[in-house]
Amino acid sequence: MSTPAKGCADGLSTLPRAASSIPRLPRGAATTVALLTLVLLTACDSKPRATDATDGEKNTTPAATVISRGPATFDDGWTRGDRPRVFTQQDLFNHIDGAAELFIELGFKRVIVESYARGNDKFDLELYEMDTPTAARALFYRVRGDGEPLDGVTGRNVGGPYQVAIQKNRYYAQINNFDGEERCIPDMVSLA
Repeated sequence: MSTPAKGCADGLSTLPRAASSIPRLPRGAATTVALLTLVLLTACDSKPRATDATDGEKNTTPAATVISRGPATFDDGWTRGDRPRVFTQQDLFNHIDGAAELFIELGFKRVIVESYARGNDKFDLELYEMDTPTAARALFYRVRGDGEPLDGVTGRNVGGPYQVAIQKNRYYAQINNFDGEERCIPDMVSLA
């Protein structure tokens, strides 16, 4: 049994969560919650060691911090995975091996990664915090992929069945749908 990570979010991972007590969030609220979490993480100086929620192995890199935050559910039955993961400059290569140097060169600070699922449909939300809005815009134009701007998404954005990419202020976000299911696009827009 692992002990909760020490730091700014002490005790949050041990709070009971009743499914009926989790309110539904309005469209776009998930990204707002993610941005607020990044602000709170920026204010924290602690570097807890954590367990990666995806494989259960001990991660001895202090920079990879596991946090617990919402939204736990949104829209029509989508739920997030156990815990999001946070990567900083020191361990970004563990998440995007091969492109980490480019992200860091452009002003990368940290990324929060969390997974969402509904039945067999799954996608990941990656929220990148950059040094400046200019750095986030440069990253958006460098890695955004193909697609057209999507109605209902605020900020600079493009999207398609495999990915929605968004840049707003000093943040760059990607919602990745690895199966490319067209029916998931409205749900990806809702999370954005």
